[in-house]
Amino acid sequence: MKRTLLVVLVVALATCARAQNGVCGSTGSFKCANNVCTNLQTDPKNCGRCGAACPAGAQCVNGACGCPPDKPTSCGVCTNTLTDSNNCGACGIACPSGQTCMNGKCVAAPSPSPVVSPSPSPAQPSPSPVVPSPAPPVGSCGSTGTKYKCFDAYVADFKIDPFNCGGCHNVCAQGISCCFGQCQDCPGGSYKCANNVCTNLQTDPQNCGTCGNVCPAGNHCVSGTCAPVPSPSPSPSPSPSPSPSPADPSPSPATGSCPTCNPGYSCKNGKCLKIVTYVKPKRNGIRIDFCLTADRTQCGQPAADAYCQHKGFDGALTFNGPINKSPTFFLGSQQTCTANCATFHSIDCVKAQK
Repeated sequence: MKRTLLVVLVVALATCARAQNGVCGSTGSFKCANNVCTNLQTDPKNCGRCGAACPAGAQCVNGACGCPPDKPTSCGVCTNTLTDSNNCGACGIACPSGQTCMNGKCVAAPSPSPVVSPSPSPAQPSPSPVVPSPAPPVGSCGSTGTKYKCFDAYVADFKIDPFNCGGCHNVCAQGISCCFGQCQDCPGGSYKCANNVCTNLQTDPQNCGTCGNVCPAGNHCVSGTCAPVPSPSPSPSPSPSPSPSPADPSPSPATGSCPTCNPGYSCKNGKCLKIVTYVKPKRNGIRIDFCLTADRTQCGQPAADAYCQHKGFDGALTFNGPINKSPTFFLGSQQTCTANCATFHSIDCVKAQK
């Protein structure tokens, strides 16, 4: 009898311990910090794990953040670039006044029909609404429609998915879209391609119209299309002029050229620069936090600059993040974050040749 009571007591204690460890009664449910049972596969405030909140407007599907099918693109908030006049065709492209967005292009908004008379008229059939596609067209931003499995049932297009940009779990910052597998934090009109450098797809002969589209020899890139370089028009014969003095200086180098760059440096916009990419940056063996201090008031660029300066660089040129990761280390306040932390996926440090 005593042995039976002892077995029952052990089972009861084990059941209680499991409940206190955060597991709820229903399958897939857990208790997080608020001590309320939630489903980590569907809860946008605890997506995949406790404390991992999805951006505004995003859904949690199978433990991963993503935009809903009717608004599949993240431009800070989830939207449909086929119909959004503020993000028409791509994030940040706003239609001019008097135009609207249809199928990803700005077109003239239809004028309202004038009122002919107040008398009732026979009912007319309503025009069929334009139903937007549930996702950007194949080929947009380098997408071929190929998707990869990141979670149990969630698949991601690494070329355009802002929550898995270039790879699983690489989340672009709020308001930054994913294009060509890069978080596009470049100035307006330019994009990042495989070399992680901002370029203008309308004029770059190495990336003309889309990343990786190289114009043939003798062609240049005009409005995103490769075109032959026009032959110069014949000029009239110049009048005879005095021969140049032997003391005439040689022509000055073209604007934007660099002096001789040291080994490890390359010419960028007229400057010799050394650029090094640090993936999963750490300090003392711990991933650095996305914010400089524990009060989370100096995030992103200040923290990236501090990391690069510690490495002997002038600062950070670009960075990718934040991504959810614990623990992390605050470079400014020299403290360790142990829960609900965020870090960088990568930082590009830059140093100018002196």
